[in-house]
Order: sequence, then C-alpha cells, then structure tokens
Amino acid sequence: MQLTEYINAGFIFAERFGSPESIPELKRRGFVIGNRPTLNDNLLFDEDNEDYLVVKTGVKKQIEFSTELSIIARIKVNNLASDHTILATDAFGANAQFIFWVDVDGFDTGNVNTVSCLVSDGTNDAKIEGNSNLLDSNQWHVIAMTFEVSSATGLRLYVDGVEAGNSPQSTSAISALAATTNDLYIGASPSLEAGKYFDGNFSHLLIIQRRLTEDEILDIHNDLA
Repeated sequence: MQLTEYINAGFIFAERFGSPESIPELKRRGFVIGNRPTLNDNLLFDEDNEDYLVVKTGVKKQIEFSTELSIIARIKVNNLASDHTILATDAFGANAQFIFWVDVDGFDTGNVNTVSCLVSDGTNDAKIEGNSNLLDSNQWHVIAMTFEVSSATGLRLYVDGVEAGNSPQSTSAISALAATTNDLYIGASPSLEAGKYFDGNFSHLLIIQRRLTEDEILDIHNDLA
C-alpha cells in the first residue's frame, strides 16, 4: 500500500513540511507559529529560540476521546543533551492526554537516547519508554506510536520500522483519550516548558485515527526513509 492510501484511510492530519511551502502559507492554513522556525526543504526548530508550531485546524477535537490512534514523524535531532518534545496536547506530568517525545535520560526506567510516549483518559495513564540508544543525533529517523484502548498490548513504539524494546505496554485501564482544552503543539508542550523544546528537523508528520499494524508501520517507514 502506498503512503497516500494510508493517509486516506482514517487520517486526521498529514503534513510534508518543506518547499514549496512557506511560513506565511502555514499561517494561512491555520498554524500558529511560535517564534520563528525555519522552513526550507524541511522544518527546522531551534530550541535556543524556543521555536514551535500550534495546529489550529480542529485536530485536537478529533484526538479527544479516541480509542485508536497512530502517529508517525520523520525527524532529525541536533543533539541528545536534553529532551525534545515531538507532539503534545498537555504539559508533562500525570494524566496528560498525549505526549510524544525524544527522551534522552529516561523518564521511567532510565533508558537513554530513546523515544517515549504517555497517554491518559484523565484518570489512568499508559506510558512507554523505548530501549536505550534508539536515536542518533544528526541522523534522520522515522518514529511511530500506535494506541488502542483496553488492550494488554495497546501502546506500541517503533523506530525506523522496527518495534522498540519495552514495546508493547498495556492500556487495559484506559477507555478513551481524555478531553483537553489545549491545541496540538509540535516541538513544545502547551505549557512551553524550558528544556523540552525540539531542536532539529521535521520533514513529515502523520496522525491517523486507527491503530496501524507492524507491517503498515514498516511500509510507511520505507516510503519516508
């Protein structure tokens, strides 16, 4: 199956950041620009400038109360000195609806240079932290998470088409993603926490309202890599 077919099968959001698109064009299409990320062949965030994007196109409402969700991003981080927020609809902490980030020092098990994800129904959380050294700085990676409620294997994590160590994790206690008053942030959390800004490049971001299979994740990786 081609990438466009996956996008058409339950997609909420699909974006290829880069030429010929421009920052003014992103603004026209409903993005809020936090400071000044650079857009050339892809989107460059500078954590020193505290760059970020806010998606103001109703995506948040479609994520709320989801019982299935998949997120795929092609990213390159400039350094592994601090955490990098990929996507978030809440501040870091318990009962956050959704946070997906580059985790350099392990929020849970202490693994380093990995990817983590937290989801919640507002009362119960599910979280996953990949095994150590999944990411290299200044290298492109395709990272993905999939979510399905009420399942012993409901939260999965993939890097470059391969399921990460520690994946899957249980979502047995989660009935649906929580509601939130925040929009979807790219490159930062809604509270704009210091030390959590993304530093590096985005080329693609896909949000699909169903749980993709391992084979589908691999196919998308092969299309994007």
